[in-house]
Amino acid sequence: MKTNVFIITLMLIFVSCRSTMADDFRVLILLPNKYGANYYLDRANFENYGWRITVAGTNQNIYPCPAYASQLGCQVVHPDTLTSQIGSVTSWDAVAVMSGSHYAGNPCGNFLSNQHVLELVHNAADTGLVVAGFCTGVRVLAAADVINGLQVTGNPEYQQEYVAAGAIWAGKNKPPQIQGNIITCSAGDFFNIQNCAAILQASATFSDHPGRNNIRRLMADNTKSAVLWIHGGGSPAPDGATTVESIPSGGSVIAGYTYSGTNRADLLLMKLNDGGEVVSTRQLEEPGWQFATDMVPDGAGGYMLTGYGEGPWGSFDVILVKINSNLDTVWKRHFGGTGFDAATSICRFSDGSYVISGYTESFGAGQDDFYLIRVDNMGDTLWTKTIGTVNSEMGFEVIETTDHHIVMTGNSGTFPASGPGNRNARLIKLTMDGDIIWQRSYDTPGPEKSQEWGAGLIQTSDGVFLIAGHHDITGDELKNGLLLKCDGSGNELWRKSIGEGTFYDGLESVVESDGRFHACGMTSSPGLGNEGYFVTIQPDGTVTETEIFGAVHPQFLHKIKKSDNGDLIMAGQTWSADSAYNTFVIKYHDGATSSVSHPEKRSLPCSFSLKPNPFSETLTISGDFPGQSAGIISLFDSGGKIIGTSWVHFSNNTDYSHRTNELFPALVCPGVYILEISVNGCLAREKVVYSW
Repeated sequence: MKTNVFIITLMLIFVSCRSTMADDFRVLILLPNKYGANYYLDRANFENYGWRITVAGTNQNIYPCPAYASQLGCQVVHPDTLTSQIGSVTSWDAVAVMSGSHYAGNPCGNFLSNQHVLELVHNAADTGLVVAGFCTGVRVLAAADVINGLQVTGNPEYQQEYVAAGAIWAGKNKPPQIQGNIITCSAGDFFNIQNCAAILQASATFSDHPGRNNIRRLMADNTKSAVLWIHGGGSPAPDGATTVESIPSGGSVIAGYTYSGTNRADLLLMKLNDGGEVVSTRQLEEPGWQFATDMVPDGAGGYMLTGYGEGPWGSFDVILVKINSNLDTVWKRHFGGTGFDAATSICRFSDGSYVISGYTESFGAGQDDFYLIRVDNMGDTLWTKTIGTVNSEMGFEVIETTDHHIVMTGNSGTFPASGPGNRNARLIKLTMDGDIIWQRSYDTPGPEKSQEWGAGLIQTSDGVFLIAGHHDITGDELKNGLLLKCDGSGNELWRKSIGEGTFYDGLESVVESDGRFHACGMTSSPGLGNEGYFVTIQPDGTVTETEIFGAVHPQFLHKIKKSDNGDLIMAGQTWSADSAYNTFVIKYHDGATSSVSHPEKRSLPCSFSLKPNPFSETLTISGDFPGQSAGIISLFDSGGKIIGTSWVHFSNNTDYSHRTNELFPALVCPGVYILEISVNGCLAREKVVYSW
């Protein structure tokens, strides 16, 4: 193993110990002592929206619920700030009071006994910020006197407290109750998507905060393992990619969201060349929130893009946008009603029509129902269909079968007489006229019922169906990735639970290539946070290759597609050096991968030393790293809070010089820091001292 030596030149900008912020939507999370595990589900949803999160608590160590959350591997959380250090909440757009576990007794008790916390919540509500209470967090809203006269839900054990505060009890196991700028939530796992989307709906009725100063971010390409390139970038504001399509002549188009110029997301389109460089960008600016979720080629060089956003009926509607080859908008359509209606997938069928899948609160039989819309190539409606019961149903990926029918996956939920809500993965086959041929429900075998979510779907080369999603492992892990293989009639053939032995894994999208399957999503480990997750699976369900992207900063992969030359393209979002999200696209060479395990679990030699230490203007790092590839350099303060992270290519006997604002733009204060290098599957950390 050779030694890599490179020099990082730090040209420091001595301004103040504050960093400027980009346009974004900011959420203050109030995390109570003995917090519940669903905090991680909610936080991941917030991050998928690209929101900037600040976690606050009453002390420096916030412990998980010992009866449940700690058993899943949830660790002590060190907040970004103490509640006692917050004088005003006007720097945020929303305040979310997370749930303290009722298993531990007196949940959120440290907030209930803290008058300053109650005043912060009360002032937030009076100021017009969106204020949400999750499950037992509704107790805090009651004590802060912000639910008087409002209809609320929450943990039913504390119903009397809500009523005593003047609230009207809506009942247990209800979808989130939105009353002006106040939101109350229950059934945190069952309704985790709806609970977080409620903040979107409430914020849509309130004015934007003033614009904020922008800062620029840069991110280098990565060429580790079978990765051909990694694109990370976008506008100076938070951005994220949710879907991607290959361009036949080379390159790719990604769609997602951007907060450029506003703290309400707009639709974002970017065209990349075959090397991952940005060729053109379009921001589809419209009032209110707008998110893209899926996209397909239209057969004429353009694309059909779907998603959801604020529409003409006063709520969130399904969006359909026709885009030409230059990424210009040809036309736009809205579908829905007065409730929250969302599209999650679109498929172009062999007859030239399109089918959109998702879920609707405006129509159907219950809380939300499967929602299918078939349109022609001009976006005119051919038919719409809802499928559901009085409970919650959510549709995800839709595909065309080899016999030219429609198949959609998703999940449906029920509440037993006692215990938490349960969701089953679903598969539904319909004719092109929208008539149901068959529908199947998939549940965990045995007495312990768990949540099962279907997200991605393909019909394999041998005519069967493969569903990718996630499920919870009762008493062991919060979530694990799930693969369900079903025959042509939807009967289950096998199921595989896929994860890294952590406490939160999930698969969102799956493709087939040369008889193997590739899926992407996220994995989360205590102490390391959310990371992009890629797996290769053999026909029998055996995982043979694993790739994890990220260090300790949040990273997600949402969609995987196969390019025309057989390579794989994945789209998602990554936390960047300036503490905001970037679009994140990976081009991956199929067929030449080597198994790469989690950095914490790999025993490759990996170490480095610094000269000088303390350092000031320059920092020289000598290290012993496996192979030649790009790595991640991250800097943390002594409390573990990330200062910044950057990609740097490690090559033998090569020196590199970088400006500080390209590596760690927020490094402006002297002190003790932790420098971390993650490269080619290994991880090493050293304590460093920065001195003026």
